[in-house]
Order: sequence, then C-alpha cells, then structure tokens
Amino acid sequence: MIRLTPYPSPQERGAIIRVCLLIFLFCNIFFCNGQTRFQNSAFETGVNSGMVVKNYPVFPDRERGVVFNASYYKKLTGKKSWHRNYFYPEVTLQGWYGDLGNKKVLGKLYGVSSGFRWSQSLSNRFTVSEQALFGAAYFTRPFNEKSNPENITIGSSLTPLASARLSLEYHINPFFSILANYGILHASNGHYQLPNLGVNLPVFGLSIKYKPVPAVLTQDVEESITTNKKIHFAARLSLGHNEQGSSTGPVNGPKYPIYLASFFLHKNYSHVARWHAGVEGYYNSGVYDFITSQDYYETRQREKSFAGLLILGNEFLFGHVSMVTQGGLYLYNPFYHDRYDDLYPEGDTKAWLKTRFTARLGFQYYLRDAVLHPRHNIFIGWYVKTNFGQADFMELSMGYLF
Repeated sequence: MIRLTPYPSPQERGAIIRVCLLIFLFCNIFFCNGQTRFQNSAFETGVNSGMVVKNYPVFPDRERGVVFNASYYKKLTGKKSWHRNYFYPEVTLQGWYGDLGNKKVLGKLYGVSSGFRWSQSLSNRFTVSEQALFGAAYFTRPFNEKSNPENITIGSSLTPLASARLSLEYHINPFFSILANYGILHASNGHYQLPNLGVNLPVFGLSIKYKPVPAVLTQDVEESITTNKKIHFAARLSLGHNEQGSSTGPVNGPKYPIYLASFFLHKNYSHVARWHAGVEGYYNSGVYDFITSQDYYETRQREKSFAGLLILGNEFLFGHVSMVTQGGLYLYNPFYHDRYDDLYPEGDTKAWLKTRFTARLGFQYYLRDAVLHPRHNIFIGWYVKTNFGQADFMELSMGYLF
C-alpha cells in the first residue's frame, strides 16, 4: 500500500508559519509607530506555481514547483521629498519558500527581498499593480561535485535574488482583497562560484491581502528642492571576485580578485535621477594566472591582464539608497580578444559581443541623503558586472562624489 505524503508536509508548513511570523515581527519593530502603526499598511500571503526555465542544452529534469510568499506593504505618503517623484509607491518586504520542481537535484528555495510596488485603480473594486524586488536566496541543494553533480544551475547556497510581478487585485471590502499574480524570480551568484546558469522561475499565483486599517490618502509632502543640474566629478574603487571559467565550469577553482578604478562625470537630470559618463580600468588576477600558467603570452603578461572601457550609466535615487545601471564599451581587452580568435576561428556573434560590451547593475548606499546632497558625499556599492548578459563577477566598492 502506497502512502501519500500531503504537500506541504508538517515540517514545511511549520517553516512557512515561521517565515510569516518573522516578517510580522520585523514589520512591527521597524515600520510600526504607536496607535497608527498599521495606517497605510497591508499584509499578504499566497501560493505560486511555475517551472524553472531550461536555459542550457543539458539541464536537470524538473516539474512544476510550488513557492509560497508572505509580504508586508507600507505606503509612502510624502515624508521624504523623493516619495512624490516616484508617485508614492508602497515599500515591500517579502519572504519566499518552496521547491523548484526537483527536490533531489534543485532542492528548495528560501528567500527574502525588498523593493517597491505601484498601484493603479481600474474601478471601485479592481486595482492593477506592479512590483520589483531585490534580495537574497538560500538554496538547500546547490551543486556538489560528489553529492549533487546534476545541479548546474546554482553553485552556491547563497545568491542574490530578484523578482518582478504584475497583479490584478479584487477588493472584497475595505480590509480584504484577493490577487491574481504573474511574475518571475531570478537567482544567480554572479559567477562567484561555478556552475552558475542561474534559476529563472516564471510563476502564476493567487494571494490574499489584509489591511488592518483602511487606507488614508492624505500625503504630507516636504517642500520642493531645487535640483543641482551642474556637471560634477566622481571616483570609485572596487574589489571584485569570481571563479574563472564558463557558466558550467570548471568547478572548484580558486576565487580570483579583480581590482577596479572608475572616474566619471555625473549630472542630475531630475530631482531623483542622474547620468554618469566616464572611464574604467581593472586588473584581473585570474586572467594573469591563466596567462602565466599556460604561457599564453611570452611578453607583457601583466599588461595584458588589464582591461579598459568607456562607461555610460543611470542612477535612480531613493534618499540614502540608489539603484545603478551602467553599460560599457571595451577599449582595451587584449586577452579576451585573443581568446575569442583562438576559440572561434570561424566567428561567433554572441561570443564576439561579449568581448566588446559590458554592463553593471547594483545598489549604492550614501552617507548623506543623495537627493539632498548630490555633491561631497561618500558611498559604498554592490554590483553584478556582466559581459553582454553573462555574469562576469560581483564587486564591492567605495566612492566619492566631488
């Protein structure tokens, strides 16, 4: 007689409850304030289902996975000047838990993320909303050469996590509503530990939302601030790490440091956004190790371990925090140009583009409010650098706006 174990199991249900309680406790401590602690706040919990996208010819078997989420929302009503510039979004804290469709190989996912949600009313009963979140994920069954060699999607237990979601919400009454959701979760360790194809999980879901207190629509806006639109100078020093190789290997190699320096001009084009333009150079110790161990060049080995590029980017400001996106064009990249010629004598468009174009996505934290202080400000940053969409390395930085 076959005994079927209900899903989720008692242990899994217990884990879900603990995640929900932790989020509730966090919200009480950091977001609540006296008698009005639930004003413009909401709690949501739901279930989502989807299948991990096959993004490589050889890929682990998988079925549809089930992922649970629990969320807290707090409406921004204008206590900071930048709230108005982003149309008064809701700040979101969200927890994730579930399986990825193959418990033996892909294992389970735990995650926590934060970001913003924007809502638009369609009628008295219906609302549509969009949200974007970033955070961290923990995988129970990452790649292991001995015990789990089939999982070529994730090489480390801890990875960055990003998600986006579109929702249609039906308001049952002022306190409760139900939501139909479509979104995607993406996890990758930024080439820090191989293999690293990444997990891309599109999901459909249903959730229920509870608002302890009906929404208050008053918006307390600070006085407008004059935008400094002059061009200023900035500098940044960074340290990156990665494991040399392609997305799938070789595995268990050393982590090599990459040393970077960037010098660029920046100019605010709005109250909460600025552009960057400048130059960047870096030294890749992993490239130097390959060159010397393989006798790849007879001379100028150190020099050919460097790369130089032009950068152009954008930065959205959220008080002390900002989101940075940058694109780059390699002006000097001898090693990867020569490797391309060796590996693709008949040519390969995608591989060629990776030797010419790069991009960076990340976040910066400013010592002083970046909206109020566009100059003379220290920041630290965390980014993922890619070469035409393929993760290259993660980096930490420190910089100064002159």
